[in-house]
Amino acid sequence: WHVPCVAIEGSSSDPYVPKNVICQLDPRPLSLPQELQERKAAIENEQTTIEQTTGCRTLHNGPTLALDEIGRGQLGDLEEPVLILRLRPSDYYTFLATAMSLDEKTVADKDTTIRYKYLHHVAYDKPVPEFASAFAAQMTLVTSDGFIVVSTRETEGIVGYQGHLAPAINECVNPVADRGASGTISLPMTVKRGAAHELNIEVTDDEMVFFTVGVDPRYYMYTLSGLVRSKQFTRDQIVARRSLGSKEKWEASQLHFLPHDVNEVARFMSRPPEGARWSPYGHVCLAQTLIS
Repeated sequence: WHVPCVAIEGSSSDPYVPKNVICQLDPRPLSLPQELQERKAAIENEQTTIEQTTGCRTLHNGPTLALDEIGRGQLGDLEEPVLILRLRPSDYYTFLATAMSLDEKTVADKDTTIRYKYLHHVAYDKPVPEFASAFAAQMTLVTSDGFIVVSTRETEGIVGYQGHLAPAINECVNPVADRGASGTISLPMTVKRGAAHELNIEVTDDEMVFFTVGVDPRYYMYTLSGLVRSKQFTRDQIVARRSLGSKEKWEASQLHFLPHDVNEVARFMSRPPEGARWSPYGHVCLAQTLIS
């Protein structure tokens, strides 16, 4: 499969354990170019108008974290890989005004896109935080009885790849909610929150590994991919848990439980349900899971 994603750091054959993924928060605010500040302000004004009319905004401007720098290291005699992520505060409206607007035309030149003006000379291993403004974790889930879980994303309320097949857990890092015991930003906390909110299940650090930091060039969106091997929950238990409700159950319209078999997974990847399309990280996480 040819998938529009670029792996920058890491490997699915030698994954990172959670304690070796280190997040460093740089408190400096992002500095958006004037035309992107105006685009963000327009989104805010539109949502304010909607709120005044209906009593509720359709898009919530929650806090996010932008990826500023990617570092690496090794630990111990076995040279365990270490991933270092430098992050900066951002928000959802910035993400909409930048990453989700890359193919819009610039103000000064209607023949030039925002993507070309600001990113066409940029190497992917040097992220521009003003555009890499919503760093996320996307994780495959394997149930305790051996099924690989794939989700179909909802078509409403989702920005980017609506209705596409995707990993079971999709979550942007939240600088308020995703704090570990030491108070630092924690990617395992992001995964735990995603599992709880979308699937209504609990996961633990020893059930997860992380594979690669990569970027989806279409939206210049950086993601840490990975795998959760649940020790507690079977396919039927996950179905039952979701039937009880969950905070963000609405984000996935359907779950698919694939047998843990390379040929069966490959068939599903090649011939998904009628009308279904893959998000790039749907393919990426499945392939990396099978390699792992």
